[in-house]
Amino acid sequence: MRRHLYNAMTALSLLLAIAVAARWARSYTRVEDYIAWRGGTTQILHSKDGRVWLEHWRGVNPVPTIPESSDVLWALWGTKNSIDGQPIVVGYSPPPPSQTNGFGFVQYVMDVGALTGGRYTGSMHSIAIPHWVIVGGALIAPIGWAVGSLRRHRWRRHGLCPRCGYDLRATPERCPECGRAPAGA
Repeated sequence: MRRHLYNAMTALSLLLAIAVAARWARSYTRVEDYIAWRGGTTQILHSKDGRVWLEHWRGVNPVPTIPESSDVLWALWGTKNSIDGQPIVVGYSPPPPSQTNGFGFVQYVMDVGALTGGRYTGSMHSIAIPHWVIVGGALIAPIGWAVGSLRRHRWRRHGLCPRCGYDLRATPERCPECGRAPAGA
């Protein structure tokens, strides 16, 4: 039963890695926004320029806008620009991923909204995680499964116990180390 559960979780992990890798490739050509929750606070998930952005907005109602560059932009509903009457647009230009700036990891905090009594009406907290971190983490279980499967196959081929690797030439009917009876016995 545990083996079946492990195989199912490994398959799900592999599917997650494939899905994130596809989003990773698409993140360089288009911005994908997913608004998970909207209300007093708003939760937004972006896929942009090789990173996944997780955002928590409080006190304002943001609407992601499609930027013309690598910027991440939002228009704030319920706010008006005094010049043209359009919603206030705020943005952030993330630095390109490099060794000197944390390989693409970003944490960003910003006060947003209209000033009332000398204070901003809202705030935004954002973190960016590179897609390669998620893909790498999701591939740990499938790689472990493949290595274990190859190791068990090699042990069977050489006459070793498939569970512990003990030499079964002297006792082919049962492993004296772990007590397992080989499938061919």
